[in-house]
Amino acid sequence: MPFGRRMSAVLTAVVFILVGSTPTARAVDQPISIAGFSFSPAVRTISVGDSVTWTNSAPLAHTVTSDTGIWNSGPLNQSGSFQRTFTQPGIFGYFCSIHSTMHGAILVGTQTYLPLVQR
Repeated sequence: MPFGRRMSAVLTAVVFILVGSTPTARAVDQPISIAGFSFSPAVRTISVGDSVTWTNSAPLAHTVTSDTGIWNSGPLNQSGSFQRTFTQPGIFGYFCSIHSTMHGAILVGTQTYLPLVQR
């Protein structure tokens, strides 16, 4: 094979590899504040592999408890925090087990979830 054709084949392969590959996204820690009697934001969209850290800025204890029992932070006093890494796509509802009116959801993945969460 002449040099020009070999070089063309190599360049084609390199371009294919560069165009066909996607950069690996870095995991991100997404904050959620617990203030008063609410989670802020109440709904957070993240990527698979990201973490969420809930921090209680209220003077009363709160929990971050999964609707399905996957996790439970236990009581978080003021300035207490709880972190969870989400490794699977889906909708993960949660609530405060001390104050039943406090609810939130983590949307993991790239899909648009409609309807979001019905309560």
